[in-house]
Amino acid sequence: MKWQANGELADNDLHVLISHLKAVETEERSNELCRLSPHQPRG
Repeated sequence: MKWQANGELADNDLHVLISHLKAVETEERSNELCRLSPHQPRG
């Protein structure tokens, strides 16, 4: 994972992290992760 100068994760790293968390969390928490994720992955 790569942190940007502003202290945030790079967009792709954030997407990967959320995807991994969604895979192991309950459906309710997984839905909340989707809702809170402001970024879409960039190709």
